[in-house]
Amino acid sequence: GEFGVGTGRPKRVGIPLVLPVDPPPFTSHTVIEPLTPTDRDTMFRQIIKRRAYPVGCASRCRHGYPQAFVHAPMHVRAAAGTDKLDEVTPDTPNAVGAQAEHAFGWLTCPMLHGEIDRLEKAGAIDDVAAVILKSPALTKGLERAHETVRNARRWLLPEKWRAELEKKETTHAQPKHVLFHTGLAGVSLERTSNNTSKNSSTESNNSIKGNSGTPDAETSYDTTLGGWRGNRVKCLHAHVG
Repeated sequence: GEFGVGTGRPKRVGIPLVLPVDPPPFTSHTVIEPLTPTDRDTMFRQIIKRRAYPVGCASRCRHGYPQAFVHAPMHVRAAAGTDKLDEVTPDTPNAVGAQAEHAFGWLTCPMLHGEIDRLEKAGAIDDVAAVILKSPALTKGLERAHETVRNARRWLLPEKWRAELEKKETTHAQPKHVLFHTGLAGVSLERTSNNTSKNSSTESNNSIKGNSGTPDAETSYDTTLGGWRGNRVKCLHAHVG
């Protein structure tokens, strides 16, 4: 398949098409590999997504197959009447309708994906959130993960797109909000006052729900920590990815 092209129809292409040459904003031991044609074919066989825009391999299993890939932060409709995949800029006609994705790391290994599914169905999102909220160190680590994803999206964006989305006024409001104001799985990065009262945390308490869709008595606690509000754990697939 073509690099940067999603699996859906009409054909859309990712922004960027390939990884930046600059090092990623992660710890020094983090390695993100450029995709090989075999990697890309493997990923599209494994993932069950209508649209996906892999730009790098983030992790491999012991057999050498991709376990997770880095997802392009934006995608646009491919230019009509041509098969040439030039990098789309904010000034090109098909930049209209550009969409952003919350996803950064997507799991591709079917066994790993299935195990995370099993854990989520058993209520692991609530369990993980409860453990994190009782640990200042884990809470800070989770905040750092959400912030790092935002920084990583900026790193992935080509310079012209980054400059466009950093403008106070832009015609690309949806990508700006998603890429610069949300963390993992679309979690809002907005903060509340540290003086938030117990009553004002009711809404965020109610956002932590069990599998029945109703608040779980065991996880009904004040979720305002470090200025963050609400359940910061939304999707284990995203966190593991």
